[in-house]
Amino acid sequence: MIAAGRVAWAMPPCVGRAPQLVSAMRFGIVLPHFRSVAGAGAIRDVAQAAETLGFDSVWITDRAAIPRGEVNRRFGPVFYDPLATLGYVAACTSRVRLGATVFVLPFRHPVLMARAIASLDQLSAGRLDVGVGTGWMQDEFDAINVPFEQRGALTDEYLDAMIALWTAPVASFAGPTVRFENLASEPLPVQRPYPPIWVGGRTAPAFRRTVKYGQVWHAAPAGLSDLVPAVAALQKTALQLGRDPATIGLTTRAPLHFEPAARSPSEGEIPDLPIGTPDAIVATLHRYQTAGFSELVFDTFFAGFPELEGATPQGILKTMTQFARAVMPAFR
Repeated sequence: MIAAGRVAWAMPPCVGRAPQLVSAMRFGIVLPHFRSVAGAGAIRDVAQAAETLGFDSVWITDRAAIPRGEVNRRFGPVFYDPLATLGYVAACTSRVRLGATVFVLPFRHPVLMARAIASLDQLSAGRLDVGVGTGWMQDEFDAINVPFEQRGALTDEYLDAMIALWTAPVASFAGPTVRFENLASEPLPVQRPYPPIWVGGRTAPAFRRTVKYGQVWHAAPAGLSDLVPAVAALQKTALQLGRDPATIGLTTRAPLHFEPAARSPSEGEIPDLPIGTPDAIVATLHRYQTAGFSELVFDTFFAGFPELEGATPQGILKTMTQFARAVMPAFR
C-alpha cells in the first residue's frame, strides 16, 4: 500500500527491480519533537496542520544522547524519542507520510528495530519512510557503548539483518555482530517488500550504501550549490556499481524561513536555500526541481540556521500556512 502520488518502488537492482519515480515536487516538515518548541501538543498540531495544509510528509530526527555545549544548544535540552513520536503521530493523522531524517541505525539492535519499523508501518497503514544513517557524534556512541569507528559497517549489517526479517515470516541471518536462526518477527510491514529506505550522507560509503539499499538519497541541509556536485558523485557511483542513477530519488532537508522584501529577486539573486520572500523561495525550489530533487523536508526551528533561532510552535504553524498559500500552489 502506497499513498496516492507517492514514489512507487521496488528493490534496488542488486536485489530486484528499481523504483519508478514520479516527477511532482513534494514537501515535508520536521516535527517539533526537540528543542524548546517540543511538546505533545506542538507535535500533534504541526502534524495535523501538515495534513490540512497539503504537506506530503512529517518527519522526526534521531539522537541517542545530547551532551552539553554546542550540540545541546542546537538539539536540546528536550528531545522526544523518535519511535514513540512517530507512533503518536500515526494515530493523530491519516494521510501524510511519516519519516525519519534519519534513524541512526547503530543506536538500536536490528532485531528490535525491524519489529518497531514493521509495527509503525502497520499502525500507520503503510505510510512510513525509513531514513537511515550512520551518525556523526562520538559522545552519543560512547554513552550507549556502541563502537563509533564501526558505525558504517554496523549500519550495513543492520540493514541486511532487518531486510531479512522484513522479507520472510521466519528468518535466519549470520553477520559479524548479529546472528539469529529461524526467528519469527511479525507483523511484517504493510509495504512490500518493506518500507522505502532513504539513505543519508554525502560520503563515498554513503553513496555506495544508497546504491545498494536505497530507493531515495536524502541529503542533510546544505545549499544547492553544495548538493549538485554530491548528486554527480552519487550518480557516478551508481553507474560504477551497475545501477541506473535515474532509479534513485533525490531528496534533501532544508531550512524554510520567510523574510520581507520590497521586490522579488532577479535570476542572479535567487538564494541557495529556501530563505527569503515567497517569490524567492518559489524560484529557489524550482532550482532544486531542475537539479532533480523530488522532495524537500523543511526545518522551521532547527538552530543550525540563524534565521530559525527563536522559533515558537505558533511561528512554525504560521510558516507552514504561509508556505501552503504562497509557495505550494506553484508546484501543484
